[in-house]
Amino acid sequence: MKGYDGLQTFGTVLGYDARLDIALVQAERRGRPVSFYTGRTLNPGAQVEAIGHPYRHEFSITRGVISAVRRHASINLPKKSAGEDVLFVQTDTPINPGNSGGPLFQGQRVVGMNTWGSNTDGLSFSVHYSELLNFINEHLPGFHVNPAGGD
Repeated sequence: MKGYDGLQTFGTVLGYDARLDIALVQAERRGRPVSFYTGRTLNPGAQVEAIGHPYRHEFSITRGVISAVRRHASINLPKKSAGEDVLFVQTDTPINPGNSGGPLFQGQRVVGMNTWGSNTDGLSFSVHYSELLNFINEHLPGFHVNPAGGD
């Protein structure tokens, strides 16, 4: 892993979930922590920003708006599998190869993890913060945040 300052580090996988297309990695070197949104709802039309490395262009930022919050089949599991649908934040924010796994911010708070998109259609999806917090609560000892907390 490489930080914005150019320093590289390594990490240990603490957990993963194919349905969510997510892994929790504990980095050897600490970075600046982020804050998660824990409100009850996300408002369509609210501005969001995606950070990632699209097409190897490191630390790029794109902007868009929340279009909807919806359940959709996992992108990693076979269509007919018994897996539960994933809760996504749908946006028109450009998400390209290399953005996957990066944060989707609303202001200073993470509201999703960028997963997949069809930029020709202005259709992008990020795993909803409640799914992320449930996963982190399960795989990170001593950590607990209520994903349906107050605003």
